[in-house]
Amino acid sequence: MSFSSFLQEALNSRLAEERVLTVYDPEQRYRAICTALHNADTAVVDVSDCTPYEARRQVAHFWYEMQHKENLRLLIYRAEAEPQDDVAKRNDPLAAFAAVGAVFPEPGRAADQYRDLALAAFPHLRVDVEKLFEQGEPDVAVLDALAGGNEWPALSAAANSRDPTVIIAWLLDEQSAVGETLFAPGSARTELAGLLSSMLEFPADHLPSELGTLRTMLWKRLLVSEFALQLPGGLPAELESVPRCSDAVARTVTAILNQIRRGNPELYIDHATAVAAALELEAAFAGRSVSGTAQTFAFENAELLRRAVGALLDGEQD
Repeated sequence: MSFSSFLQEALNSRLAEERVLTVYDPEQRYRAICTALHNADTAVVDVSDCTPYEARRQVAHFWYEMQHKENLRLLIYRAEAEPQDDVAKRNDPLAAFAAVGAVFPEPGRAADQYRDLALAAFPHLRVDVEKLFEQGEPDVAVLDALAGGNEWPALSAAANSRDPTVIIAWLLDEQSAVGETLFAPGSARTELAGLLSSMLEFPADHLPSELGTLRTMLWKRLLVSEFALQLPGGLPAELESVPRCSDAVARTVTAILNQIRRGNPELYIDHATAVAAALELEAAFAGRSVSGTAQTFAFENAELLRRAVGALLDGEQD
């Protein structure tokens, strides 16, 4: 059973008990899992992109329907954290629905935390799950891949790992012969197309015929993705056309790059420098703030140093 299926069963169980369930998900990792539960007996209302008025109107509609349909259940999906204080709850147009039903994750319930859910889903793969979380919180797609085990048997055998982030990190290393095996014609290449599509949203039908070309495309995609995902204000217009990943796989992108940064920093620096130069990023961001949660490119470090020196000269001690 995949992690997604495990969580769907858990959510269905709570809906059976309470009929109304509010899911708070500020990381938006459970969105697809929740919307997939929509059927004739379960109304799923995703209010993530609604105004407060529209959100309450949609939920109230199904609340009314529930009074006439005994089997109807209601799941309210919210891509935000649960209101914590009384003022926030009073200003929340959907607080009443959360109060009369169940909430996920349930406050104070450790078993509802992401890592604990993953361990509960895969008790037989505890070591594998722990390794994934040691690198940061993996995307749901990574956990689902872990469940398959042999979804990519040829790739797993070549990389000596079932972790898709490890497989992709090996693929990117031109100093290792493993990449050649991963790209070999036949089952490995077929699996690779599916892996890259699932993990990095890389078009499966656009896999190039040369490994070097694929590596160049993937390095650019990964580096620009991490840079853009943590960049205040987003990318400038001239870089909007550069292929990159969505927020949904942000943790996978970071996990892959972190593995390479730790295991082969010279390889990482070489490619980051090449991508920054090819896209002329330093010139594109001259005079703009590029401070985020990670420093993907070297010019970001230089910009942070300039800001620190300026702050010291201005008398700021923090």
